[in-house]
Amino acid sequence: MKTRKDCFFGLHFDFHAMNGEEVGSIIDTSSIEKMLDATKPDMIQVDTKGHPGISSYMTDAGVHAEVMHMDVLKIWRELTSKRGIRLYAHHSGLFDIMQAKLHPEWCSLDVEGNPNGCFENGGFMSAFSPYVDKVLIPQIKEIAGTYKTDGVWVDGEQWGAYIDYSPWAKDAWKKETGKDAPLPEEDGYLDYVEFCREGFRRYVAHYIAEVKSEYPDFEITSNWMYSHAMPEKRTVPIDFISGDYNSSNSVNSARDLGRCIVAQDTTWDLMAWGQNARPESWLTRDRCTKEGTQLCQEAAVVLALGGGFQFFNILYGTGGLVQEWAIDSWTEVAKFCRERQEYCFGGKSIADIGILYSKYYGDINLFTPRSFKQLRAFVSMTADAGLSCDVINEADMKNLEKYKVIILPSAEFYEPETLKIISDFAKKGGIVIADGGVDFGAEISGATFKEPVKKLVFPDCDGRLSCLDTKYFEPELKGAETLIDCYDGNYYYEKEKHPGCIINKFGKGKVISFCFDMGDVYRDNKTYALKQFTRKLFREAGYNAFISVTGSDYADLTLTKKNGKVMAHIINMAGEHNAVGVRTFNEIPKIGPLDIHIRCPKKPKAVILRPENKKLKLVDKKDGFTYRIDSLDIHSIVEIEL
Repeated sequence: MKTRKDCFFGLHFDFHAMNGEEVGSIIDTSSIEKMLDATKPDMIQVDTKGHPGISSYMTDAGVHAEVMHMDVLKIWRELTSKRGIRLYAHHSGLFDIMQAKLHPEWCSLDVEGNPNGCFENGGFMSAFSPYVDKVLIPQIKEIAGTYKTDGVWVDGEQWGAYIDYSPWAKDAWKKETGKDAPLPEEDGYLDYVEFCREGFRRYVAHYIAEVKSEYPDFEITSNWMYSHAMPEKRTVPIDFISGDYNSSNSVNSARDLGRCIVAQDTTWDLMAWGQNARPESWLTRDRCTKEGTQLCQEAAVVLALGGGFQFFNILYGTGGLVQEWAIDSWTEVAKFCRERQEYCFGGKSIADIGILYSKYYGDINLFTPRSFKQLRAFVSMTADAGLSCDVINEADMKNLEKYKVIILPSAEFYEPETLKIISDFAKKGGIVIADGGVDFGAEISGATFKEPVKKLVFPDCDGRLSCLDTKYFEPELKGAETLIDCYDGNYYYEKEKHPGCIINKFGKGKVISFCFDMGDVYRDNKTYALKQFTRKLFREAGYNAFISVTGSDYADLTLTKKNGKVMAHIINMAGEHNAVGVRTFNEIPKIGPLDIHIRCPKKPKAVILRPENKKLKLVDKKDGFTYRIDSLDIHSIVEIEL
């Protein structure tokens, strides 16, 4: 029997039913059937309750739409069952505006006693309140039992959890500790913040246990749990990890977020927004439906990482209508994904560059560490230079011996034990690259650093300069040497030269320290020169890539292993996916020719381009073996049998 781990490609339809909406008013069953037969998804996710808290099925446990022309959920179940397609519900969890109106006493409150969130009555339930038992669990059981759906994708969850001063939360704290809930300026406040985080974990674990006690095969996830937003060791038994990434700058977003999920080594998928929305909000109707080529490029980034891919459309006011005019584009995406499934789905990363993600949340955000901005900057920086990389969660560090390089972005806090583990990695022969502000101490870094000064820094990018408005950490060298220079102006002038990166030999390895805060500026400051800087940095550090691609700065490389073969995924990152003002596009310029260099002692047994099924031509044997791809449309896989 299929489960979520078998679901490679899917589509998601929700519509966040609102006051006055007539569910099923213009639904066309024939359009649903046409879409299912054309795209042949493994799974479908459909609306059961959006953030307004109005259910789109005949619930007895919550509030359904006033006018129900037909039982839309029943129709979806019948049509998907007939075709062997799994059906999951999109159901809003902690975010429930209707229940906030009906039961304001259930709301999550801020320290001043006001509802958390920006909606009337807040709209966000306390994870400690009776809401989970009175409304959420009974509704999920209806969806599982009455409608025989296969699972639920619970939305509005970790990002709907707040530091909670509701009576429910404060009473739970007092029962557990015997103390009153501390205020932000009082001792014990950080313990209270962590208590609220644990309250969310217990809330999710509770509804999973209650539902599975009756429906053990029903699959459940909480949106974005154990992703970039919760870089933790998994303790709550969700069945899969999933989330919907940004509607704009989507290719880069999927590339960053996907790597955070890969770190968890479990069943996962990512969901693209099928429209470019303005503003980027679930509320807006200002949505331009994306074109097939555009979604294929987004899909490629997810598929290359080994995950499943789905995309969604929201049509407010339609009560569940499927856009028949868009089916051809959706079919194009389905075909693109299916052609690559054999070579992508379930592949495991073999990147030898790891980027550490601090587990420290801080004292403001309940979830999503502040260091996420710095983390994704280094993911982009490494990938933009054509290098394959992983994310390593500080909360669950394992198998570090697989890496040649570990990068530490700046963060509010790393555990002392973490820094010891990373310094031991260097001592044993690894290369450690630390952003400005990450201080291992003079013995390990080979330098001490002065307090940072905000200034313009112009790093030497292998014969060209680039400008960064950043913090500069002036080093006092105590054994380290300058690896890369930087300047005070956009010209090479010896009197204005300073260390940009320094390198210190430590044990059998090396520790490289940035003297400026690269992670704080890279994502909004991309230049060709900085790509050259990154390549120079790794080259000067002594890093030799197992596989590399040259020929275009738009060639993205992701390395996985599947069925005993190395899969080198080459993605064309050209086009308008991050162009301000461009909402949809249907053409991406080809890149190539591209050379794929494999650094191995013996000639590979076979090197085949997939899904084109084309043997690649060997063009060079210097320091390994180089094969050529004449041109690349969006995504191809170089299958290497060693």
